[in-house]
Amino acid sequence: MTEKRYFDLSSRDIAIQLDLIAKVHGIEQAENYFSNVPIKFRALEVYGAFLICYAHVKHVGKAEAIMQKMRDLGLDRTTVLSAYAAASNFKGINKILRRIESNPIGILNWTVYAIAANAYAKAGLLEKASSMLKKSERLITAKKRALAFDYLLTQYAAIGKKDEVVRLWEVYKMEGAEKIYNEWESRKLTHDIRIPNHLIDAFCKKGLLEKAEALVNRIMVMKGIKPNVWTYYYLATGYIQIDQTKKGVEAMKEAILVSESWWKPSKESLAACLEYFECKGDVE
Repeated sequence: MTEKRYFDLSSRDIAIQLDLIAKVHGIEQAENYFSNVPIKFRALEVYGAFLICYAHVKHVGKAEAIMQKMRDLGLDRTTVLSAYAAASNFKGINKILRRIESNPIGILNWTVYAIAANAYAKAGLLEKASSMLKKSERLITAKKRALAFDYLLTQYAAIGKKDEVVRLWEVYKMEGAEKIYNEWESRKLTHDIRIPNHLIDAFCKKGLLEKAEALVNRIMVMKGIKPNVWTYYYLATGYIQIDQTKKGVEAMKEAILVSESWWKPSKESLAACLEYFECKGDVE
């Protein structure tokens, strides 16, 4: 292989090819490929992919040599962590975490624990995964808030932690709510009306009542989940917002029928309903 062959390839392209060669042709062919990669293209992605190749076949000595090379070059230590995660090497994961935690400057961020959480989740160690996600959440910065919360919501959904999904969703009213709900639904974890309620609320606030109605029908017919007071209340306020007050009043009636004594509608929505009845001359 010549340097010319890599002229149109990025470091990411080379990393992908390296991974595929290892999986299809074996680690020796991957080593040959790596040895012919020009030095200038041996970036973080390439070293990371090569390290993960060794981790998969459990070549500990060679993996450690690559790790040392990466440290010498000042490359991100989270990629070391990713290699252990790919190999489900939890002893290695804990070792790296202890090392990072002992010297966290410039290294410790939310992705470190997210990588560990993903590895534990894949191994079925759900409580350990949840613990890692909690640690990850505490390290989220304002700059990475949207990306991090999107990822953590998906991960909490994947391990069946519905209370954590609800809690985090309350903190972060996300634009990608539909994607998170679809992830939750695809794993057959939707037997909790609070999860679709957040999406129904989001649709109604944006005036997307047809989508909200479709979701309500879907969860009732296909999932057998009963709407609660908030389901109908979100629909009611949504209808009122787009001047479909008649539908809003009907939805509010349903909300009142299924509500408990502690629940009260907002003054604005209640006033809109009363105004509707007044215009209709409906004293009762």
